[in-house]
Amino acid sequence: MVPRRQTQLNVEDSLRFFERGPKLALQSPLGNLWLSRLLYSLLAIVTSWTLIAQPLAAQAQATASPGIDFVREIAPLLSARCLQCHGPETAEGGVRLDRAENALAEADSGSRPIVPGDPAASHLLELVAGEEPEMPEGGPPLTAEEIERLRVWIASGADWPTGFVIEPRRELWSVQPLAVTEPVPASNPSEVLDRFVERKLFELGLQRSAPAAPQTLIRRLFLDVIGLPPSQQEVNEFVADPSDARYAQLVDRLLASPQYGERWGRHWLDVVRFAESNGFETNVERPSAYHYRDWVIEALNQDLPYNRFLALQIAGDQLGEDRATGFLVGGPWDQVKSPDPILTQNQRQDELADIVNTTGTAFFGLTLGCARCHHHKFDPTGTPPQRRAAVNSRENIDRFAPVTAKWIRFTCLQTNQAEPCLDELEVWALDEVPTAAGRPESPGAAKPWLNVGLVTCGAKASSSGDYPDRSKHRLEQVNDGRVGNDYSWISSESGKGWVEIELPAEQLISAVVWGRDRNQVYRDRTPIEYRIEVARQPGEWQTVATEADRLPFGGDAPAAVSEAVPPTAEWTALQRELEQLDQSIATLHRQITLAQSAYVGTFVSQPEPTKRLERGEVTAPQEVVGPGLPQLLGDLELPVDATDGERRLTLARWLETSAHPLLARVIVNRVWQFHFGQGLAGTPSDFGTKGVPPSHPDLLDWLAAELVARGWSLKAIHKLVLLSATYRQDNKPRSEALRLDAGNQWLWRFQPRRLESEAIRDAMLLASGELDLKPGGPGFSAFEPNDNYVRVYLPRETFGPNEFRRMIYMQKIRMEQDATFGTFDTPDAAQVCPVRSRSVTPLQALNLLNSPFVLGRAATLAGRLQAEAGDQAAAQIDAAYRLLFGRSATEPERIAAERLVAQYGLTALCRALLNSNEFLILP
Repeated sequence: MVPRRQTQLNVEDSLRFFERGPKLALQSPLGNLWLSRLLYSLLAIVTSWTLIAQPLAAQAQATASPGIDFVREIAPLLSARCLQCHGPETAEGGVRLDRAENALAEADSGSRPIVPGDPAASHLLELVAGEEPEMPEGGPPLTAEEIERLRVWIASGADWPTGFVIEPRRELWSVQPLAVTEPVPASNPSEVLDRFVERKLFELGLQRSAPAAPQTLIRRLFLDVIGLPPSQQEVNEFVADPSDARYAQLVDRLLASPQYGERWGRHWLDVVRFAESNGFETNVERPSAYHYRDWVIEALNQDLPYNRFLALQIAGDQLGEDRATGFLVGGPWDQVKSPDPILTQNQRQDELADIVNTTGTAFFGLTLGCARCHHHKFDPTGTPPQRRAAVNSRENIDRFAPVTAKWIRFTCLQTNQAEPCLDELEVWALDEVPTAAGRPESPGAAKPWLNVGLVTCGAKASSSGDYPDRSKHRLEQVNDGRVGNDYSWISSESGKGWVEIELPAEQLISAVVWGRDRNQVYRDRTPIEYRIEVARQPGEWQTVATEADRLPFGGDAPAAVSEAVPPTAEWTALQRELEQLDQSIATLHRQITLAQSAYVGTFVSQPEPTKRLERGEVTAPQEVVGPGLPQLLGDLELPVDATDGERRLTLARWLETSAHPLLARVIVNRVWQFHFGQGLAGTPSDFGTKGVPPSHPDLLDWLAAELVARGWSLKAIHKLVLLSATYRQDNKPRSEALRLDAGNQWLWRFQPRRLESEAIRDAMLLASGELDLKPGGPGFSAFEPNDNYVRVYLPRETFGPNEFRRMIYMQKIRMEQDATFGTFDTPDAAQVCPVRSRSVTPLQALNLLNSPFVLGRAATLAGRLQAEAGDQAAAQIDAAYRLLFGRSATEPERIAAERLVAQYGLTALCRALLNSNEFLILP
């Protein structure tokens, strides 16, 4: 039996030791699948990372003001509301608020924006406060809570971490709504695409190149869409009829070909770092990981809507497609664990790092990995405020930024039934905030003033009106320290009313605790919509908490049965029968999965709490955080205790139904990149602040809108591109255009480029007649078999029919390369690879000229030419050119080829032609 993974998502205790890691996941034809704890919830991971502690340690040696965290509470406020006018680029009035040395210094007016310890002398507070605040200009005024937060921070000394510089908040172009415009009415959608390109060319004084020759265009189309060259017959037919209608038929045929998914599936596997071994020192193979590869190919061939394609990779096991979740565990995994528990926990975090970063870059074009140990330095990927637990009848804690108050008012706006009732209303002073588990340890008689709202502290209660029956429910009981229904207050109004606590003197407070009945006997009359306000002067109310950030009220769970009922004999018998059935089911699963397994992980049903890690340190777990999305994407409104299935399924549903523009922009940019060699946005996996903005933003948005309008069909976008004149233009350089745009950014020609390793290898096998087009299933290996504990991958030196399948079916070994074609910038799957480099090295030339694989293909090709063309050299040469290039040899080529064959033989000619630029280049 294949072992299942039993590790945990996040570290709750620094001594927890993870002994086992992700193994082969077990998949049954019945659809029941044990998935790995490698990722019990992608959502919880995203949340834990985006909250993963305070900013860069290199920037700060922070000493936070009591109760105020500068990095999390002050810096974001200044960045969002002040730096547009008072940042490094503007500094109006000589005021800069991004650095301490400027913010604390004297401005042009002679005043100081911030005077540590003296809010009254701080000009910043004067400008943002008051009935008609002067700042921020052109935007809504700061809220009372934000002003108070600034005031408390300044009064506490305005601690600013040494060297910390606040980054101005910039609106990302990639998250803005799609701006869809059509430059000029056109007869068909592909012509609209051309108009966008032509407009840019016209602005630069350039023009599109003439249409490509039919032989060039058909070879380009075949190699680009299916990764294989056309046959001589296909070339001849298209040359005879290169009409638009004939070309459109070719496009449709190739997009419907099973080879399309094999070609474009390889592009996606690069983006998601898929491989079939663990990596690290042992680098053991994953014999059943190929199921995910096959699913990707099949999904692309079926033109599965792209949003569904993403959703299944997050929660395929919940949606009937288990293989798709192989995406989550497709990255490296260090199976050798350390006896040091801290190191083992760090290994676990590295695994999560891989999953989160891959999801962020592949799906959203966001570098979420940059937020592993600190807030993202450039992109606003922080999570939205966490949704607190729903109101309950027993006890509710409302925390807020420390605020000075003399009056505290709790106003009920709606109850679950009848007049509102409050058991006890507690007001907690700064540094004495109740814990998440409930009230703090009893302060005892020695410190009755920790709950400063108690009547014994001199606090006085008043209300909007009291319940007429005062036999039990009286106003003076709302803050007397006694709990239970018999010591509560009820309003005189149905569904509403307020209670006010007046403190004997102003007090810095930070939380209010309240409930309907601490003894959990009664659950009616519970306030479910409310507002908590504070004031320093009569009538100057400031809201500090409401139910708005809580989950919707769903009613309290039924009270627990107070007395245990002994089980009956029938119950005991049914329990035994259930246990036997569970054992039988487990045995059946073991038997079934011996026949078929897939490496897709094992999930637990109920994840353990996820905690924010201070600076990403596994030994410094902080508060529990709930599942969610990066802030710029939205909020899933999931409870903290959501099950694994709920988390992943909710994210999957969001991916499938979201109108967020990032999803469409990222994928249409990838489609463009793989067709033209470079994306409209040059950093296809980084659409953040530091990514390269698109050269044609209007075209990118139009394509994204077309994707959505066409039901997220990738084939529809391919067809738009392939039918365009921009794609079908010639590839020849023009001197005047090179002077203006040597890199062809503005698309004045089709940029030829060297084929990828897979297309080169597959084309060689097709030419020699040896290519096996069998789809799917276990792949072949490019290495000699071995069973060492630490795998040693020696390149295969002999090749047979088993190795003559398309290269996408070559078993992908992490950090190892095929001896011949690995030098052609093939990714090693150690990291995601959104763009392959295009190097030119001596090893590439030497491998293509002298490797056993190429020599073997050259010899087989020579045998094929002899069989098909006879023994005459002239016929063999003509057949070779037609087979490899789809054209006849020119006279100079024929003369040179005859000389080569006469001196060295036909195999030497085949070897030379397989090394030619014409064979290796996408024209």
